[in-house]
Amino acid sequence: MNVSRNTFLLIILWLMASLIGSLMAMNYLSASFVDGHYIPVGNDSFYHARRILDAAISERGFYQFDNMIHVPEGSWLTWPWAYDYLMALALRIALWVNPQIEAMKFLAYIPVVWLPVNLGLFLLIAREIRLGPGLASIAMLAAALAPAYQALHAVGAIDHHFMELTFTLAMVWLGLRFFAAPDNTRRAILLGVTLGIAPAFHNSLFILQIPVLMCAALLWSYGKPLGSHASKILGISLLTACFVALIPSEPFRDFQFGFHTHSWFHLYVAACSAITLFLLSRYTFSARTAGLFVAVGVALAVPIVLQISRGAAFLGGDTMVLDSIAEVTSPIRMYLDDGNASIVTRYYSWLIVLAPIIVGIFAVRLFRERNAGEVFLACAAIFGLSLMLTQFRLLPFGFWALILGPLYLVDKLAEKRNLSAAAIGVACLAVLALAYQPPLRNQLFKVFPAGLSKDYAASRSLFPVLAEACEEEPGVALSYNNDGHAIRYHTDCSVIVNNFLLTQQHRDKYVEAAVLLRLTPEQFHSLATNVDYLFVRLYKLFEPGPDGFVPTSIEKVKENNAPLFQSLMLRDELPPGFKLLGELRVQDERDIPFARVIKVERKAE
Repeated sequence: MNVSRNTFLLIILWLMASLIGSLMAMNYLSASFVDGHYIPVGNDSFYHARRILDAAISERGFYQFDNMIHVPEGSWLTWPWAYDYLMALALRIALWVNPQIEAMKFLAYIPVVWLPVNLGLFLLIAREIRLGPGLASIAMLAAALAPAYQALHAVGAIDHHFMELTFTLAMVWLGLRFFAAPDNTRRAILLGVTLGIAPAFHNSLFILQIPVLMCAALLWSYGKPLGSHASKILGISLLTACFVALIPSEPFRDFQFGFHTHSWFHLYVAACSAITLFLLSRYTFSARTAGLFVAVGVALAVPIVLQISRGAAFLGGDTMVLDSIAEVTSPIRMYLDDGNASIVTRYYSWLIVLAPIIVGIFAVRLFRERNAGEVFLACAAIFGLSLMLTQFRLLPFGFWALILGPLYLVDKLAEKRNLSAAAIGVACLAVLALAYQPPLRNQLFKVFPAGLSKDYAASRSLFPVLAEACEEEPGVALSYNNDGHAIRYHTDCSVIVNNFLLTQQHRDKYVEAAVLLRLTPEQFHSLATNVDYLFVRLYKLFEPGPDGFVPTSIEKVKENNAPLFQSLMLRDELPPGFKLLGELRVQDERDIPFARVIKVERKAE
């Protein structure tokens, strides 16, 4: 088989970038490999691990409704079936091949192993937009060294965000190929199937249909609509794949219709997309037709208005306490806040300041370009970067454009002005080196705390105490919501609240826990009859001082913690009905506990 020189060079480039990126992702080993064992990295990874391990090796098996969270009601999981189920299937195969393998170790390395897949898709996009070997090499180096991508693929980071990146990159690549040759049936099917199955990996991935529809609508308005064959094949493939992916979903079989579960909502959205594609190919553009399409769009949106508004609230970080969670904070907001600009630049690099400029340039190009591939690239870049600037957690949708967007625009400028490719390459490499100074200096070789959380790292030695108690007497544990997933991972106790904070039920359980935490110990003992254990932690025990962090006064500690918890921690003896199972103490002159496991004892009736 003959392999062209360019293809050979691209393969070498992909292998080198994959090696660099994988080594950088291994930088998180300090967060995952602790005390001789692997643990999840990141709050949500703890629950993913619990669900995957249950599905692979526990009697509980795979579940889409969990009766051990948000007790006593239990809760439908807002994460669809495909990701955790396929991870569990991979683990079961690995254990069949090698029964001695450590289950969590196998899971911990899946994100690292998957990095070459995403870098391969990244390179295919660079090739599709015809970046030369020099600029493509710079793009791959930037992706491999990007702390943002390393965090997604970090060892132990078994959260689903790296799969969101996979589907985003696949949508961009397949979209570019489809709009370059819309009459190609195979390309239409591949794009439709990718868009259809994406929501089975994360509910929000139905939004990947937006750039495709946006491009189709713009081409229609330019008098260059997609052909009826292309639109029909794409729409049917999307709808069919979406339906097939929904069959294993219990919320779908339960006839639910909601944004937060993999349900009939997603089939309805796919049907709306298919109808839109058909109408755009069937009718010629005119002001009257455009008005009719807007009216049809409004009518189709009526059944999902409530769901869309809830989704917008989530994207805006307005739902309940989402404002206080780092991953839903806007990078713009963090950059403008005092003292937070360095956090943004060491995670995104200085390239983040180019994002609004790139959006603006691509927006202008939409009015000038008529080539279908160019229009789609602009739509995808504007869509992805706009989402990325909304929240930290939406990084997978736009970071590709933060790297490839400027290089593509520079390449177009160099081609138009007949500039030296070598000079452009050197200039871009110099800019990249400068832009990556914050992450290279502060992020890439950082030693991370266990689980990627200082609070978890400081108190993790108490989880075996709670696990032993829950094994002897299973019950319900109350904690701050940030500890809910870790409790479920480490123990067989149920929890009232965790970091699932997207639905009305989640809101209610968060409020319920907050009310309980405001009670006195005596009130709590008499009213919270369903709580058997308390995982108590004190926050903000230290504050910034002139020479680093200094101990916070006891008075401020009380102000910064829930009344129930600070009362159970800062009195000499626990009140009647509370039994201390284990504690950790601050090693300074205050000599106070900062974490405790307490059993709530009740007289037998």
